[in-house]
Amino acid sequence: CIDTEVRTVQPFEKLLNSAVTVTKAIDCATGENITVKVSPDVANASYTITGANTGFTATQVVALATDAAVFNGLATDDYTITITHPVTGCIYTTYHTVGTAPTFELIVDNIERACFGGTASVDLSFT
Repeated sequence: CIDTEVRTVQPFEKLLNSAVTVTKAIDCATGENITVKVSPDVANASYTITGANTGFTATQVVALATDAAVFNGLATDDYTITITHPVTGCIYTTYHTVGTAPTFELIVDNIERACFGGTASVDLSFT
């Protein structure tokens, strides 16, 4: 008894590297924005980002092979980014750190008080 079956074996396509690009740095009001792009170009790749300390996690499936995943508003943290090939299931892992938001010191100097109806002045600066 002989049975024959035809199967298609998907070609192996290794994920070689990725590029993480900061499109907006963290500031005192909002988090950092980044894009992540795998190489070679792969349609429907799944990008998952996970924060080590914040517990933040998000996943995007990028339909067009030439497009990048976009993650906005990332808080200060160390992030692991995993990119999964939709056909082979191969996973590429990369890392990204969002530093602390900048801080400023407001300096109030040369305070000249005035009585009612008078003129006062103050020097304000920040570093």
